[in-house]
Amino acid sequence: MEEERIVNDQHIEEKQEEAYNISCEHLIYNRKLHYIYLHPLTPDEYYESLKDKRQYGKFKEPRIKDFRKGVGITAGLIAKAFIFKEAKEELKNKGAEAKVLHKNDVEQAWTHYKKRRERFYNRQQSYNATFDLLKERLTDNDREQMVNYIEHALNSDNFSVDFQHQFDINVRSIDYNSESSELLFSYRIPDLEEILVFSRYEYDEEEDEIKPIEPDKKLALERRMSIARSILLRAAVMVYLSDAYQNIKNVYITGFLLYYDSAFGDMQIKNVIKVGISKEDFDNTKLETVKVEELFKRRLNAQESSGLYSKKPYELKEK
Repeated sequence: MEEERIVNDQHIEEKQEEAYNISCEHLIYNRKLHYIYLHPLTPDEYYESLKDKRQYGKFKEPRIKDFRKGVGITAGLIAKAFIFKEAKEELKNKGAEAKVLHKNDVEQAWTHYKKRRERFYNRQQSYNATFDLLKERLTDNDREQMVNYIEHALNSDNFSVDFQHQFDINVRSIDYNSESSELLFSYRIPDLEEILVFSRYEYDEEEDEIKPIEPDKKLALERRMSIARSILLRAAVMVYLSDAYQNIKNVYITGFLLYYDSAFGDMQIKNVIKVGISKEDFDNTKLETVKVEELFKRRLNAQESSGLYSKKPYELKEK
């Protein structure tokens, strides 16, 4: 009995330590959500991903048995060749004829194959060369290429707001003004239920399970707002770090909720946060230590719908 108690106490202690470590890990992740595990896109990576990398199929040599059949070599003739001299001679002659025909056909097939393969790679080379030209247009601050490139960068991101699932990124209405070097786009922020909020993790001895402890309403609201802001800041970070040629001078983001509204019987969009961050502001922000809430309120003067995450989405005023 004493041994069982010691083993059980040790198990509980290990689980409590695990719960503490999970709490720390998740809190750090949320605090660094605006840049943690972010992988900026590069022009080389983007345009290489668009190129045709297929290989032409291997040469398939014509089958000798098809030619043996074509010259009249049958199972019956082969059987007779074991008995009759004439059949054996006929089989030998037909076999030689089949080899000659097969050799000629292989040579012709190989010649045609090489021509088709050359045409394939020539077309592929011409096709891929267009992306080198498009990359040059990106260098020259071309609007269309900037929009396509940045949209790809934003959609390539990968993060979570519940520590289980990848966040479903939704970028809309992206546009770029080459003259003013201003980028505008809308970016979905998570709804209330998507975000896992917790004060800490604890070990439940009865269920032998580590569970998140729900915080009070005030802390839950603060956590949700922090994550929404961090996601929008993360989008801006992705843009500026992916802008290899430093074309963009200002980024304006509209954070929106995508929700089901029973009064419409369909999904609806509500713009709830508007924020702009200049390249100068970005360069003067230390991502590792910045307090996102103060950045949004004091420096960026972000506009946020009153009641966000405390009211129903349809009750919010559009921004």
